[in-house]
Amino acid sequence: MVKITDIFDYKFLSHLELSPNKENAGFIVHNVNVKENKYDSFIWVYNRITNECKKITSYGQETTFRWLDDDTILFPGLRDKSYTEKAEMGEPWTFLYSIDINGGEANEYCRIPLNINTFEIITNKSFVLTATYDRYGINLHELEEEDKLRAFEEIREDEGYEIIEEIPFWSDGKGFISNKRNRLYLFNMESYKLTPITDEFMDVHSYLIKDNKIVYVGKKFRGKNNHAPGIYQYDMETKRTDIILEDNLYKIDYFNFINDKIFFIGKDHKKSLATDNPKFYYVENGEAKLWLDTDFSTRNTIFTDCRYGEDTTIRVHKNTIYLVSTHERSSFIKKILPSGEVEILSADNGSIDGFDVCDDEILFTGLRGLNLPEIYSLKNKEEKKLTNFNENALKDKKISIPETMVFENNGFSVHYVVLKPVDFDENKKYPGILYIHGGAKGVYGKVFFHEMQLL
Repeated sequence: MVKITDIFDYKFLSHLELSPNKENAGFIVHNVNVKENKYDSFIWVYNRITNECKKITSYGQETTFRWLDDDTILFPGLRDKSYTEKAEMGEPWTFLYSIDINGGEANEYCRIPLNINTFEIITNKSFVLTATYDRYGINLHELEEEDKLRAFEEIREDEGYEIIEEIPFWSDGKGFISNKRNRLYLFNMESYKLTPITDEFMDVHSYLIKDNKIVYVGKKFRGKNNHAPGIYQYDMETKRTDIILEDNLYKIDYFNFINDKIFFIGKDHKKSLATDNPKFYYVENGEAKLWLDTDFSTRNTIFTDCRYGEDTTIRVHKNTIYLVSTHERSSFIKKILPSGEVEILSADNGSIDGFDVCDDEILFTGLRGLNLPEIYSLKNKEEKKLTNFNENALKDKKISIPETMVFENNGFSVHYVVLKPVDFDENKKYPGILYIHGGAKGVYGKVFFHEMQLL
C-alpha cells in the first residue's frame, strides 16, 4: 500500500536542456528535504554517447542553468556567506557559477547586483536577463556603508505593511506584486555595466536574442493590469526599441522565429474566451496574420503531485515547431511543419513534462504509465527509458490502476477517472470520494498521483 511518507523518497526531474553539440543533456533532480521542509536541487548530466548519468553539483540550490559551451554549464546561486547575509538584509545579489561537466568544482563566474529571474547568454562576457524591479524599493548599491545600514533598518520597519496601488496586487508564488515589474537588462562582465532595456512600467513575459537584437513580449501598465502584451525589438547597437506588434490585441502564450519571420501562439484579446484553445499567427508589417486556425491544446495540463520545477514545452528546431499538447487523458509531443502539417510523435501513455530536440531524437521528462518521473528517448515514435531515479520508489507497492470512462450528457462527452481500492472486491461496498478540480483545462489523467493513491 502507498503510505503518506512515500513521497519523501520520490525524485522529481525538470529543466531538460541539451548542450550545443547535442551530446549531453543537463537536467535538475529535486529531492525532498524533510528536516528543513524544502527541496534540494542538483544539476545532473546525461551523456547520449555513453548513456551515463552523473551528478555535477552538490550544494542543493541549483534550480536552473544555461550551457556556456559544449562542456561548461552556468548556474545562478549565492554561496558566499558574506553576500548571503547582505541578501537576507535586502541587498540584491546573484552570483553565476561555472562548472565543467567533465569534473571539477564550481567556480564563481561573475556577480550581478540584482535578484535575477532568468538569464540568457549573448557572449561569454555578456548576458540578457530579467529581474524584479520595485518602484518603491531602495537601491542599496548606490549607498555608502553608513547610509546602507540605515536603509537596512528602514527595510525592516517597512516589512509590516505593503503599499498597494495596483490590481491585481497578489500573485501565487510571488506574493505582493503591486508596483513590481519583471524588467529586462543587459549585463556586461568586462565593464561591470548593468543597462535596463525596459522602463519601470514594462512587465516582460519572454524574450529571444536574434541577430544582435532582443525581441521580447511585454506590456506597459499603471494601476490596473488588464490588457494583453505586445511584441517589441531592442537593437543592441543603436539602443533603439521598436514596436513589432501593438499591445492589447492578442494574448500571447509563446513566440519565436520560423525562416526569420516572427510567429506567435495566442488568442484575440477581445474576442476569445479564457477556455478557448490558441491559434498560430505570423507577424507581418506590424499586423498579426492568421497562420493556422487550430483548435488543440498547446501545453501540458495533466495533474499530478509528483512533479516539481520548470520545464520547456515548446521549441523550434530547424524551422519546425515541437510542442506538448493535452488530449483527453494524456499529453503528447506534436510536430508542426512550416507548411502547417501537424503530426503526433508520442504515445497515449501519460504526461510529457518537458523536452529538447536533436535531429533524429527527442529527449523528454515525463510520467509514463504509472511510473514516476524519468527521462526518455523518443525516436521514430518509439520510447525508451534512459534513467532509473525512481526505480525502487514504488517497488512492492500495490497500486490502483486508473480506469478512464466517458458518459454523454446533453450532447457533451464527460470524461472521468475511477480509482478502485487496491484488491477491490466487486461484492463489497466501499465509501467513495468525488474529486473535482475547478480550474480551466486541468486534466486528471492516467499518471501516478500520490494523493489519489493514498486516498
